[in-house]
Amino acid sequence: MTFVRAHYQRQTNEAVPSSDDATEGDAVSVRSDSNVQEEFQFIDSNHPSIVVSTPPSCNCCGVTLCFKKTKMGNKVFVGGVCTLVILVVIYFLTTKCSRSNKSVCLTPDCIQISASILSSMDQDVDPCEDFYKFACGKWELSNPIPDGKSSWSPFEKLHEANQLVLKNILFEKNNTQISGAEEKARRYFYSCFDEGGKIEEVKGEPLRKIINNDMEGWIVMDPSYNISNFDFQRKMYLLQNKYHFGGFFSWSIVEDESNSSQHVIQLDQGGLSLPTQDFYVKDTEGNKRVIKALEIMMTRLFRLLLQEEYPNDPITKEGEDNIKQTVLDITNFEKRIANITISTSQRKQENNLYNRMTLGQLNVNYNFMNWSIYVNEAFSQINKTIPEDEAVVVNAPKYFKALTDLINEHKATDNGKMTLNNYMIWQAIRDMKNTLSKSYRDTDLILQKAMFGKEGHEERWRSCITDTDAVIGYALGAMFVRKVFQGQSKTVAEGMINRIKEAFIANLNEAAWMDATTKARAVDKAHSITDMIGYPDYILNKNDLNKKYKGLNVSESDYFRNTLAHSQFVFVESLKKLFKKVNLTQWSMTPPTVNAYYTPVKNQIVFPSGLLQNPFFALDYPKSLNFGAMGVVMGHELSHAFDDEGRKYDKNGNMVDWWLNSTTLNFKNKLTCMTQQYSHYTLHNESVDGNITVGENIADNGGLKASYRAYTKWLEENTIPEVRLPGIKLNSRQLFFVAFSQVWCSSSTKETDHFQLMEDHHSPGKFRVLGPLSNFKEFANVFLCSPYSKMNPKERCEIW
Repeated sequence: MTFVRAHYQRQTNEAVPSSDDATEGDAVSVRSDSNVQEEFQFIDSNHPSIVVSTPPSCNCCGVTLCFKKTKMGNKVFVGGVCTLVILVVIYFLTTKCSRSNKSVCLTPDCIQISASILSSMDQDVDPCEDFYKFACGKWELSNPIPDGKSSWSPFEKLHEANQLVLKNILFEKNNTQISGAEEKARRYFYSCFDEGGKIEEVKGEPLRKIINNDMEGWIVMDPSYNISNFDFQRKMYLLQNKYHFGGFFSWSIVEDESNSSQHVIQLDQGGLSLPTQDFYVKDTEGNKRVIKALEIMMTRLFRLLLQEEYPNDPITKEGEDNIKQTVLDITNFEKRIANITISTSQRKQENNLYNRMTLGQLNVNYNFMNWSIYVNEAFSQINKTIPEDEAVVVNAPKYFKALTDLINEHKATDNGKMTLNNYMIWQAIRDMKNTLSKSYRDTDLILQKAMFGKEGHEERWRSCITDTDAVIGYALGAMFVRKVFQGQSKTVAEGMINRIKEAFIANLNEAAWMDATTKARAVDKAHSITDMIGYPDYILNKNDLNKKYKGLNVSESDYFRNTLAHSQFVFVESLKKLFKKVNLTQWSMTPPTVNAYYTPVKNQIVFPSGLLQNPFFALDYPKSLNFGAMGVVMGHELSHAFDDEGRKYDKNGNMVDWWLNSTTLNFKNKLTCMTQQYSHYTLHNESVDGNITVGENIADNGGLKASYRAYTKWLEENTIPEVRLPGIKLNSRQLFFVAFSQVWCSSSTKETDHFQLMEDHHSPGKFRVLGPLSNFKEFANVFLCSPYSKMNPKERCEIW
């Protein structure tokens, strides 16, 4: 359960008292050193109808900062739209006026975030009518989508900034202080970056060798290919257990949800080239374009392979016909897989997940192959034998039953066998095309355009860093942490989490709809949540880090083989887990990752160092910013322990029903309120799916409430006024809500928005602002919203 979708990835009840506002300075003014507030008015010559009020402390060194009166009476910094202009003005003031504004944060981080906040806001918008537009209305103007991207947000900006840090580290070729594992990461990166041109030289040859030799041939590259020799059982071994390509389904070793200290074999549905079955089964013009683009991509890839197979001969009509038929074959087969795939909403039903049976029962229930042979061929790689009574968890058993019928139908005829072979060869091509030369990598441009509205590829070094992070990310993370995550960052973040957990527990105790027994168990579970911050400690120990990657061999000159070697390394390490206890300190995200997550079976929240950077977190930020941005992320992940899925696990991570029936019924009623609320939100005339997104929506709402309550308590405990940001005339509570909202400022193409509404468990960013804030009475109090304004509705949905 993550805070944002992986691109590539989880409260106070008291109104804000007016006396507290007075201690900070009211909603429109800032405390001066003398605690005396005077105002001077002048007429803006460009807009004579606007009366601008300027405190004397802001008429500094001959520069006047102007504050515009808004509908709610606040005076907020007008400034220019251009961030650079704002930075110049702020810099001038900080260098000339620092002595007279000791309560203003003048560090580079604070100056930069001030400019970012101001350039994103649209202060012409009434915050009580549309706070997203108020906080993010000028984001798109200040942050156009870069080339090679289909969306742009603070998360993606930070991701790119982190990549730049890693690039600078990796290009330090003469760094002799790095560990052996870090050297492997450097070599892997350079094999991908390919300064020597090896990838362009060999083109598709490494893949063609696998298809022709190990995969035993293919009709596109060999018109005389004899399908009568097709052996499905052997092909499955080669496809998934030797080369670890996709196809049909996935299997893995995971924590056992009924006994969270142990591991178990798990099977799940899979096998589609596109990320959701909706592209295949929903007959819209946009989805048709995506399917067509997929077919064009396949056609171009197949032509490249055929041309390289016979470099001296042009492709014949027979060759073109084979390509056309093969593409059609694969597409139609995937459409049939899509039609039997269990949808996201259906998977929320308990009987569609976690169905336990034995390995022997797999052979009876899903007899399209011998599962005992299939599994034991895999475990023979670590010299282990799996008995017939070994437990296997089958997710989506209806899918596997339908898949059995589909495969057996095709195995019965030569034409069907040809389709299966075409589909299986396609898995190898699809999974490995990005390790080949540019002509292969460029084939997916048309698909990226159709699916996301994206133009062009990102820079090669960026995609290579992304891949290196996926392959050997903890070694890469060690270099990243030493560079950017030192000092008190971990300690301060830990202190924030403790405060937010305390606030969340206080909110639990105030939940009148829960019975006493369930509430006590919930509080116990909340106390039991463990957290991991920044990075796993072992990565900064060279010996321990080297041990983690001991079995991984990396060449600086063979990217294709490196990719296969990594797949094999991960596969073998995963098999070994079946015979080990669950490691509660093992991370599922690498340190440079810009995301966070909650793991139900470990009852654990994790916040990588990649996210604990500005604009989400900085040691010198006002607490309003840290709690408004990073604090809400922390509260979000805590709340996942009690969302519609997380609530099914006890404090030890076991899937048991620990709720009394009366409280379960009350929870479901509250769930209905939130589901219906979000289902009314629309984007480009498409509705948010309130059922699919409800878990993330619960976490968004609970996280905001918990972090705000923690921040309010911090204010009460600290008599020294909050440090201010230069040029911003919002009080600290208002700044908290702006910081929270600007986490979700974003620009995106219509295609990306459509994809998110189909596939993502998270609501679009706009509604991750409007939903939680309109449900939170304290927000309306802070911004003095009149009753029944859009951000202060009569009816609210609240769970935690």
